Amino acid sequence: MTFKRPLTFQAALKKNIKRIFTYWAPISVILGGLGTILGFYTISAYTTAIGRPDLMASAIEAKSALLLWLAVIAFLVAAYFLVLMTTSVLFGLSVSLFNKSPDLQVDVMKLLLLPVLLGIAVLMVTIFRGIEITDSYKLIWVVAYGILTILALQKNPTFRKAINRCATTDSPGKLKNQATRVVFLVMLACILISTVLSTVLPVSLILKSYSGEDTPEALIKLNLISILFASMTLIPVVVFYDSKTDLFKRVSQCLAAAFVILVIIIGASPGGPLTIVYTASSMMNVRD
Repeated sequence: MTFKRPLTFQAALKKNIKRIFTYWAPISVILGGLGTILGFYTISAYTTAIGRPDLMASAIEAKSALLLWLAVIAFLVAAYFLVLMTTSVLFGLSVSLFNKSPDLQVDVMKLLLLPVLLGIAVLMVTIFRGIEITDSYKLIWVVAYGILTILALQKNPTFRKAINRCATTDSPGKLKNQATRVVFLVMLACILISTVLSTVLPVSLILKSYSGEDTPEALIKLNLISILFASMTLIPVVVFYDSKTDLFKRVSQCLAAAFVILVIIIGASPGGPLTIVYTASSMMNVRD
């Protein structure tokens, strides 16, 4: 019985790039159609928002301006994507510290996920409900929470086993291994703290796009939305490490999950699409 050797990341990448070039004609038609739909939608949203839907026809007729408009929209969406995925990248970096222990990496990821989610939820509550708490106290709380999380995780046998594998050196000497372990745990704590703090970035985008009334009900709604969306940014990392396929497919699934989350967050955020449209119009100096 013969077994097919799985493709390396480079081989899989070359294979899929070749496949894209083979089917480039239908792919370009699909992308062009999606771009046209996006252009119509964003122009319609902008002209309706400023109360001038009559301008839509003339805007569509200006082909060069429409292409520039799409380019600006694409740039803003890409910037939005990078901001939203900061939390995901940092959390993925914390899990990648355990690459020397691949059989335990998924379990470690799940162990880290719960305290990070809890930290995000509490931080969002302090931002929305604890107005009297200064930013310095919030920072101190997050740092203390990160340290306590690392200390608590060391009580878990799976986590200790992974640490023993990843935080030891080949050099003999208990003192060197102990120092390496401390440095490893400090690095992990710093990355986890940064992961929780980085959720302020997507939340600031949500708050910036909100244009409703500042009522207690609206505050609770924004708080829940912020917790949900900030937590969703961790999903690509879960998809990447929980998948059992080859590296290329894992990366593809991770990026696909990130894109879906981007669409959900922009579409479901109060005033999210309009914020991008207004920013694009401001950059092109076409605001009314």
